[in-house]
Parts: sequence; C-alpha cells; structure tokens
Amino acid sequence: MWNNFFLSLMNNWWLYAVLLVCAGGIVYMWVYYERKSRRAALSKEEKADVDETRKLASIVSGLGGVDNIYDFDSCATRLRVVVNDGRLVDRGLLRTTGATGILGKDRGVQIIYGQGAKKIKKELEMYVDKIKETDNDSAEEILISDERIIERIYTPVEGDIVYLADIHGYEALGDENRDGIAVFPKRGEVRAPFDGEIRAVQKERNQLVITSLKGINLLIHIGRGLEQLQGEGFRLHVREGNFVRKGSLLLEFDLDMFASRGYETTAYIILLGLNGNYGYKAYIRENVNYEHVAMTVFADTEDCPAE
Repeated sequence: MWNNFFLSLMNNWWLYAVLLVCAGGIVYMWVYYERKSRRAALSKEEKADVDETRKLASIVSGLGGVDNIYDFDSCATRLRVVVNDGRLVDRGLLRTTGATGILGKDRGVQIIYGQGAKKIKKELEMYVDKIKETDNDSAEEILISDERIIERIYTPVEGDIVYLADIHGYEALGDENRDGIAVFPKRGEVRAPFDGEIRAVQKERNQLVITSLKGINLLIHIGRGLEQLQGEGFRLHVREGNFVRKGSLLLEFDLDMFASRGYETTAYIILLGLNGNYGYKAYIRENVNYEHVAMTVFADTEDCPAE
C-alpha cells in the first residue's frame, strides 16, 4: 500500500504541489485580512481616543489651564466651572470643543454641551487628575490660544518655581515689581529666557534686564543683600547692548559661597511695565530646567470675562 502511495506521489508531485500552494495561499489571505480588519478597528478606536483627548485638552486650555481651574461640576446640559482668573478663559477655543454656548461672569463659567454634559464632566475629571498625577506641563502650556500669546518666557534659572507671594518680604521689591515669579536655584547659572537684548546690568552684577524681540522687559535679580559683595561671587558673560539667543549663559553665581555667608539666594524673575492690555500666567513647578516655560505673557481680550 505504501509503495503505491509513494509511486503515485512521485508521478503526480506537481498536482500535490499546486494543492499545497493553494492551501497556503488561502491561509495567508485569511490571516492577512483578519489582521487588516483588526488594525482598522484599532485605528478607529485610537483615533476616537486621540480626538477625545484633544477635546479634553482644549477644554482645559480654554479654561486657562489646570492651575486656573478651581472647581467644576455639571447639570443636565452644562459644564459649570469656577476659575481662579476669568481673564485666562478663551471662549473661542472652548467653542471648538462642541459647545453650543458659553456664559461667563467674574470667576464663573458655564459651557453648554447639551445632553453630553455629565459625560464630559466625568471624562474631564479623570483627565485633570491624570495631568496632576503625571505633572504634565504640555496641556497647561497651551492654555491660551496662539493668537493671544505675546511671549513664552523660559526658566532662566534651574530650580523650584514659586509665586512671589510665597516669598517672605517680597514686598520689599516695590509695588512696580509684583508681576513675576521666584526660583529657589539649584544651579548658579542664569541663561537667556528668550531671544533678546541685554538692556541693563547692575554694577554689583546680581541684577540685569533683558528685552525680548516683542518688547517684553524682564528683570532677573539674584538674592537679597548681595549688593554688599560688590560683584564678588558673580561672573558676568554679557554687556549692555549684547544680543543673546535663548539659552545663552548670561551670568554665573557662587551658590555655596553665598549660602555659607548667610545670604538669601532666591532668583526673582520680574515682568516690568505690563499694562492693562497684557496678562501673564506662571507655571509653578519643582526641579525645572531651562526648557520649562516659566511664564506666558498674553494679550487680554474683550472675549474674556473680566475678573
């Protein structure tokens, strides 16, 4: 019996080869189209997830960023939000999220979404919690539409950023120096926060003013009482009138020496001469580097509810 089988196989090998190729082709095509259909299904799901994430990011951005959201809730058709600063609310951006109407006064904002408001509130809650957990700066950095942004100010000193009001005795800086942030430095270097011109350098070397190409004036002041050292512990790398690129080394200072002598080494980053047409947003973070956006200066518009 086996002899006849092998003899038949030898005489008709080509037929068996064709049958084998056809069977393999059928299996291959089945696997190919099965994987293709799965990829298509996953692609649709991923696109839906991306669109939903983009929508939630736009809502957060339109409300002025995570730090500007004080509280939010929903009713049957509206997302009800309390913000810290009503001037940061971007109604134009919120309209792109599917809102059919936006009501706002002072710190209160109501976004009308219809029957999906409760679902949006639940998803927004999870999204905001995720941002806070992962310390994601990117969603906050787009808190203001590009049309309103005047200048992004990158961190000139590495360290921990805090509000000026968190610094004891910050009032001593004067009433004209209240717009800005403070940094607890972890490295004794000051780098350019944007492309601009060095407009002034204090002779004691612990203070300088840099002006951006868009006319934003920034005062960088290192410590308090360091003027008494008459420049000791500082190494200046620029002069008045120099044009510098973002990230250029402007100044070095000896943190260890200042600390050993009991001097405060806080870096004060002050916006000079902001008028009523401009506002700013500070991004408070710990352990920031020179690529972190510390502040955004933006144009105040009539579309934003006044504080």
